Amino acid sequence: MPNTVPKVPTSLEEQVRWLVDRAAVGDLITAFSRSLDARDEQALPTLVTEDVVFAFGDQVLATGREAFVGSALGAMGRYAATWHCPAHPAIDVDGDTAVSRSYHTGIHLDDAKAPHEHGDGGGWYDCEYRREADGWRLSRIRLTIVWTSGGGDRPIEK
Repeated sequence: MPNTVPKVPTSLEEQVRWLVDRAAVGDLITAFSRSLDARDEQALPTLVTEDVVFAFGDQVLATGREAFVGSALGAMGRYAATWHCPAHPAIDVDGDTAVSRSYHTGIHLDDAKAPHEHGDGGGWYDCEYRREADGWRLSRIRLTIVWTSGGGDRPIEK
């Protein structure tokens, strides 16, 4: 995604549609992080397309809704708690598709009785979205980790 400001449509009708679509995609980014942290096996599948692709850097880890949900919930289940915080999403909508890059901080707690010991990571999510009959869905998710720190029993893994 380029590091430029998306072009705002000129007509009022297009502007309203553009704003509503950007808000819906932004809400989807937040819902994705919240459903991961809540281990919400009912919400998570509703946020992605049937053919979703999840990649960690350049390595594809899951293709398809069922594989992605199982992989994501399995990875989150390794921890006592997690906190994923997306920030500053740059969202570019083009009709029924969209792309975004949002910065990301993740905190991973191994032991609920030791909340001061955690493994942290930061980077960004590059995502693609598709409008479906009932709303926007994530169709491609690529996580890039730039830094890690902290304790915990396990390093942050793919």
